[in-house]
Amino acid sequence: KMLSNLIAGLVIQTDRPIRVGDFVDIGGTNGFVSQVGLRSIKLETISSLITLPNAKADESNINNYMLTEKDSNGNTCRVYLINLSSSQQLIHSHEHIYKIADELKAHLSSEPLIKRYVLIAKPAVIDAPAKFVCKIFTTATNWVEHDAIVTNYNNLFAALEVKYPGREPGPEKILMLQPSS
Repeated sequence: KMLSNLIAGLVIQTDRPIRVGDFVDIGGTNGFVSQVGLRSIKLETISSLITLPNAKADESNINNYMLTEKDSNGNTCRVYLINLSSSQQLIHSHEHIYKIADELKAHLSSEPLIKRYVLIAKPAVIDAPAKFVCKIFTTATNWVEHDAIVTNYNNLFAALEVKYPGREPGPEKILMLQPSS
């Protein structure tokens, strides 16, 4: 086992499919890579620190969610995707939806760890709340940074629902068609 871990460790060190700080999925375990050694890989998951033998990692599918791109200064940075989707609980006017979207965009633009984002506002349809779909590309390298981004976004989103009051959705309406006799 030790020899297979060492050989797999050399392959991982040579091929470099993952680096410290990457957000990865190795054999169904998601986490930030905190160490890549000759015998094992340490992943910081949302609940614990996991040590995976290199042989197991080498045999598993490794999904590295990091992308290498240049920032505005030409520096290379590693970014990964976080999906921040939210459904509003209230029905807002189109004007309020645009104002909420503008404030969310201003917030996302001011976050230093967010490199780029896509925010889509889907307006309310027939007495149903609107939906905001937000995907961000971030350079967060640990769960503290990751959770801070998600928490700040969700807190702002909740505050905007209060700032731009809407109305409660009505009961679900069902249209029944009856054949004529």
